[in-house]
Amino acid sequence: MPMTIWEKIRDMFGSGPTAQGRGGEVSVTTCGLEGVDSVLLLKLSVGTELTLREVGGRVEAMRKDRPAGFLSGQEGGHVARLMEQGARLNCRVIHISPEAPLVRVRISILME
Repeated sequence: MPMTIWEKIRDMFGSGPTAQGRGGEVSVTTCGLEGVDSVLLLKLSVGTELTLREVGGRVEAMRKDRPAGFLSGQEGGHVARLMEQGARLNCRVIHISPEAPLVRVRISILME
């Protein structure tokens, strides 16, 4: 019996769960961090995941319980509202420029 196109695709890419058991993610924004910790900057790399928390009305990106920097005003406001609504968010470093110092991150909503 000939294989259907879906069977061929499943065989090529696998049919198991998505990476890390996630159902995928949808990018919300890409922005730079403000107030970047210069010591921590040297320890970051592209792909590093940061956790987010709200502190004094601002959204702070954390690496292992240490502040890495804050999301800028407008993006921080949008992300704070998503956090208040209970969205599961991911924050990942996508660009680092130690000379600037500049750290850019992508914020995504994790799908279930």
